[in-house]
Amino acid sequence: MENNIRELIVSEVAKQNGILLDTHDPIFAVVTANKIVLEVYIKALEDKLQENLIELESRQNKYLIDAKELAENKMTAALLEVIKNVKAQEIKSIVNISSEVQKIEAVLTKKFDSKKSDFQWLYFFIVIIISISIGFIIGKMI
Repeated sequence: MENNIRELIVSEVAKQNGILLDTHDPIFAVVTANKIVLEVYIKALEDKLQENLIELESRQNKYLIDAKELAENKMTAALLEVIKNVKAQEIKSIVNISSEVQKIEAVLTKKFDSKKSDFQWLYFFIVIIISISIGFIIGKMI
């Protein structure tokens, strides 16, 4: 044990208890024994503290990995739900567009059919004129 500590103990015992100790007093053997016992317990406590810190770090890493996986799973599920909703909206839009195209096609077909009958009359008229013209040409030839 250091001489400074022995001198401190001698002076404090003298002040507080009025007993004068010598620095070679056998009581210092007990103080030394106590110091050794305390050092052993302190070392055991430090070792246990180190084990606990390692365990805490391990748990912390596990919790961080679990939290990351959970967050990834939640984000993936949310993204899949968004994609599903977007696809549903796209399908609805396509159905709506298809319906509108069919309506436009029906209107155009109806208009074309009405124009078609107008062209049939024109075609019929042209056929009559050509027939008459052919008749005149044949008549002049005869």
